Amino acid sequence: MKYYSEEYVIGGLDQVGVTFDAVTFSKVSKAVDRIQQMSNEMDFIAVLEYNLQDFFCSTKIAGSDGRRNFTKLNCCFSNFLNSFYTWKWYHDCIWRDIFLGLLEQYRKKHIIYRLGERLRNYTTHKAFAITGYRYDVINEIPYFIIDPNQLLKWEDPKHKLNATLKNWLKEQVENETPIEAYTFATEF
Repeated sequence: MKYYSEEYVIGGLDQVGVTFDAVTFSKVSKAVDRIQQMSNEMDFIAVLEYNLQDFFCSTKIAGSDGRRNFTKLNCCFSNFLNSFYTWKWYHDCIWRDIFLGLLEQYRKKHIIYRLGERLRNYTTHKAFAITGYRYDVINEIPYFIIDPNQLLKWEDPKHKLNATLKNWLKEQVENETPIEAYTFATEF
């Protein structure tokens, strides 16, 4: 079987005039798929970075007036978490054999990753995560608070709470230590 490639341009048909046999066509097709995967990878990383920067910018803009910007802050935070989720699922689909093992190792070692998954699921299926605001007038630092108790109390059969994260959240509640959204995002 032979494959003939044509390129259509605005203004008419522009024939490239290349004929491929099945083996060459398969090789070219695989190379194009790899290029597309690399392009997708760069796009997903860029989207994740843009959404993270939007969140950081929104925390700076909020400054001492953070209460008025709660919706914007939560929107940017949610976009950041969801773009990470999109990046993660892209890798799960494309690189399943390699990625799942690496992901599981990372989950075991980094509580912040498990917290990120919990926050993403919470903001998507329950409510906005940032529920409090404090402003340090002396140092001019805004704090955007996530209540660990809310994450602990939320029960969803599809998004069960991991025992390690559950214990960590309990510690935060017992010590009255809220999760600060900006700090979480920088550590995540």
